[in-house]
Amino acid sequence: MGRPPAADFLGLTGLESLEPGAVRLAYFSLDPWFRFDKPGTYLVRAEQLEPGPTETRREQRPGPDGKQQTVVVAERTSVTVAQAEASMTVVPLDPQRLEARCQELFDTMRELRGGPLYQATGHALMSVRHDVALPYLEHMAMAPSRAACVAIRRVGTPRAEKLIQALAARNDGVGEAARQALDTSLEPPAPTPDTHLSR
Repeated sequence: MGRPPAADFLGLTGLESLEPGAVRLAYFSLDPWFRFDKPGTYLVRAEQLEPGPTETRREQRPGPDGKQQTVVVAERTSVTVAQAEASMTVVPLDPQRLEARCQELFDTMRELRGGPLYQATGHALMSVRHDVALPYLEHMAMAPSRAACVAIRRVGTPRAEKLIQALAARNDGVGEAARQALDTSLEPPAPTPDTHLSR
């Protein structure tokens, strides 16, 4: 039996209270839900929801015997507590620009060595689906990191396949992480019913 799908990144922090005027930053990679198939400008809207009241109603439905019966249907509602919109411009693929961006992300990770921005840059790097990311992902896999090994698999090229197989052949923690990645579904998790992201 395979392992569950590995999300690129989705941080769920639970309920948090902030002092008046305080600000909390969160970084998300939207890659599991968005596949920008062509260049252009996209509007991304995110809503933070919390559970609302449960609403009930009565409906007439056919019973097992074919006769109409009254059933009570309960639906849980959601209340929007925050929302944000951002405009994103997707440009045509330029491998040199992509490699430069991967290097910037990697350098940022090496400088920070922890914290929310460190995690966000790592997840952004693990979302790249191109051979130019492989040297950086390989370095991250040496932690050892199953997530980085899954990211190598997601690149999906012959070079990436050769790399993940070489890592899996190792007899150490890196090899174990790579073998676990080989047993992990590459399908991103489906958004939950209360996740409302639009493009």
